[in-house]
Parts: sequence; structure tokens; C-alpha cells
Amino acid sequence: MTFENEGFMRYLLKFFFFKIWPKIPYHTSMTRIAAKKFSAGKSIEDALLLGKNLNTEGFHCLFNYAGDHGDSPEIRDKSIRVYGKLIDGIREQKILAGISVKLGQMGLFNQNFHRGKTRSMFFSLVEKMYESGVPLWIDEEEDKYKEKTNEIISEIGGRHPVGNVLQAYLRKIFDKVNKRGEVKNRPIFRICKGAYSESADIILKRTSAVRILFKELVQALSQKGYYLQIATHDKKLVNWVIELEKTGYISRNNFEFAMLYGVDMELARHLLKMGYKVVIYVIFGEDKDIEGYVVRRIIEKPKYVFLPILTVFKAFH
Repeated sequence: MTFENEGFMRYLLKFFFFKIWPKIPYHTSMTRIAAKKFSAGKSIEDALLLGKNLNTEGFHCLFNYAGDHGDSPEIRDKSIRVYGKLIDGIREQKILAGISVKLGQMGLFNQNFHRGKTRSMFFSLVEKMYESGVPLWIDEEEDKYKEKTNEIISEIGGRHPVGNVLQAYLRKIFDKVNKRGEVKNRPIFRICKGAYSESADIILKRTSAVRILFKELVQALSQKGYYLQIATHDKKLVNWVIELEKTGYISRNNFEFAMLYGVDMELARHLLKMGYKVVIYVIFGEDKDIEGYVVRRIIEKPKYVFLPILTVFKAFH
């Protein structure tokens, strides 16, 4: 299958999962097998245990508590509590790990919440991370939230270095780079392709075009001396980065590879053996919250589309 055919397959999968899948009875239950492949489990303890095991292999970790936009103060409060306990666990167990959070999950995009209280709770959590020596990353969300995301990143960046995400499928991605490069503390950038469903005027649809913009981001930010997290499972892009490093265009000390747990651990281990730093993004949480994450992974890697289907057959054996 060519990359452009894969792009068409992803288009079909997006249509299926966003329009049809939610109408199928027990669809959340049907993703549980897939979820086991991609997630640490439901609890903080599950995440920490997997993190320790990955550390033993030589990987670093980034933890994410599953969930997108918090639609109630209760969801916001629970997310803050979970991350607070997670920070304590990372520190106490001396796990080499950071935390990657979604601002929407914290209620920071919800106009109905008490803005002062929500921001106060979030920034208290941020200070706890830095006091505990736990690196902080801000996950990217839908493009319509870019201004609010930039605002939060700028505020954090005025006090601490913060990792933030650049999605290479965005047509105006360099506008975001220029905006976020203005913060006081030099940011760390994670470059990924992007996984949200957006309109054609916002994102590039062709896989080949996304790959080109991905390379342009790596080259431009490398020249400016930014530390980069190269987040991709695309072997052509991975090999391209390795060649850049071999030719001296980019220093091994100025970048790391990042991969999602369960997606291509064989490639991750291969890079680790080659001496590269590899960070594994580990997600955990309840089934209903994991589902959206699993769907995005299936869209990214169409070969995983049969994982939920397997649950139907296993249910009758």
C-alpha cells in the first residue's frame, strides 16, 4: 500500500469512527482489546508500574491521563487530583518521566467555569511539577484553541521551560513556531504529524505534503538550536533524521525520539540499541476516555483497525 493510499484509508477510517462507530451498540466495550495494547491500564499504579518497566529497558516516559475536554468542574478537579498523585509517584519511585497534559481536560477552554479558580488550580499543579523535578509538556488540541493554548504556554514559559507540540499537518505551523519562540524560557518542541480531524483549509491532507512540512520543521528548528522531540513512527522520517545526525546537521544531544506505547515498540527498541534517547508516551485511564485515543491510533496506523473487531470473536470463545 502506498502512502497516498494510506492517506485515503485514514480518510475512510475518520469517517467511520466519527460518524458511524459512536452509533454501534457497546462500541466502547469493543475497544478494550485495542486499549490493552496502547495503554498502561486504568490506574496511577498501572501507569507507574509500566513506567518503571520501561525505565528498566532504558526508555524515558511521558504520562498522560486519558481525556479530552472537561465538561464539568468534577472532571477538571479529578484530572488535577490524578496528576497530583502521579507527580508524587514519579518522585517517590524515582521514575524517569514527565507529564503531558491537555489544557481542555483541565477546563481551561471552558467559558462556563470560574476562570480564576480553574487557572489557579492548574498553575498550582504546574508549580508542583517543577518543584518535584517532573518535566511538563502541553499537548496540542484542535486548532480553534490555538490562541488560548499560546496564552497558557506563554505564561508558563515566562517562569519555566515547557515542552509544547507542533503538528506538521497545519498549514500555518510556522506562525505558531514564531509565536511560541518569543517566550522567556526557551521552549522544547515535539514535532508530530497531527491526529485531529480538521478542515482542509487548516491542515494538509496529503501524507507526502505533511512529511515535507515535518522535515522543514526539523531543519528550521535545528538550525535555531532548539531541543527537539521527534515524535513519529514513520520509518522513512526516522531514517531521514538518523541521516541528518550522521552527517552532522543535527547533534544527537539536541534531539530525542518519541513514540506511543504499543504502536511500534520494535522500532523503539531498535533506536534505543542504536544509542538514541527514546521517550515512550504512556496513556492510562478509564475505558470511555481511552476510546478516543485508541481511535486516533487506529486512524494513524490503519493496520490496527481489526483490533476492536477481534473482541467480538473473543466474546464468543
